[in-house]
Amino acid sequence: MPIPAPIVTVAFAGALLTPLAVDADLLSLLAATGLVLAVLGKHTARTSQEIADEDLAASHQDERLRTFGQLAAGIAHEINTPAQFAGDNLRFLADAFADLQGFLDEARAVQAELERSDAGHGPAERLRRAAEAADLDYLVEEIPRSIAQAREGLERIARIVLAVKELSHPTGREKQPADINRLIESTVTVCRNEWKYVARLELDLDPGLPQPSCHAEEISQVVLNLVVNAAHAIEERFGAERGPQGLIRVSTSHPAQDVVEIRVADNGCGIPDEIRDQIWERFFTTKPKGRGTGQGLAIARSIVVERHGGELTFDSRPGEGTEFIVRLPVKADTQE
Repeated sequence: MPIPAPIVTVAFAGALLTPLAVDADLLSLLAATGLVLAVLGKHTARTSQEIADEDLAASHQDERLRTFGQLAAGIAHEINTPAQFAGDNLRFLADAFADLQGFLDEARAVQAELERSDAGHGPAERLRRAAEAADLDYLVEEIPRSIAQAREGLERIARIVLAVKELSHPTGREKQPADINRLIESTVTVCRNEWKYVARLELDLDPGLPQPSCHAEEISQVVLNLVVNAAHAIEERFGAERGPQGLIRVSTSHPAQDVVEIRVADNGCGIPDEIRDQIWERFFTTKPKGRGTGQGLAIARSIVVERHGGELTFDSRPGEGTEFIVRLPVKADTQE
């Protein structure tokens, strides 16, 4: 099978950027004419078999994701049931200990009265020794704190379960109004493990945000990709050994009546000027092997621009950080 000629993006004088399949000799000849201003990019042309293989791999990935969604929803349900039992029991223990606290206070008052009388000195001493043996003061202080921490942990589990259930629930083929703020809260909860070791994450969500007609699970994917990218950029700048040094800020607003805006900003490494035009290309990545596939931003742009008729732009300062801006129309367009 012959090796396909490389495809180069060529800027001609007085013309638009043009992709051409050329060999090195022809490219040199074109450059010698003075008509070629610059060669802006180069990659190897894909054969039809390579394209078919990529499409097949993509369909397999889609099927795996659908299967994962079904499994995630089932696992979330299974986790939720025992978590509810544990939560109910902890609420009972908290209420019961509050009642027990009243009894202990009364017992201490009786003990004080006994200590003041000659006849009650012996029983009072027995109560004092029993309280010391049980370390009663420590228990009275620590049991409510332990119950509160356990309840907080279960509430976090409940939030994660709810987020997984919402994100794994298919919304159908047609676009529907979606609560973008809640979608973002669920998404950052599910991907918390990606950012919690390198950054703090702040939410600034507009409570009056309109609900745009969209494919909610796809917009969740966009937010997920942008937040994970932000975490990776922060890790590249600060490293992960010193703990969360960075900041990710996710905000929503509606700068116009018919537009909803999502911003994901970070103080990571930023995007170098020389690759700004390449970040939307499928399979383009600067991350080490195994860290990224180079599809996250390409998929996000496809979802926002092609599937929803919106805009996905960014502002970046190398060495300081990046902000991605998603703009979605409130009313659905005709593309599905």
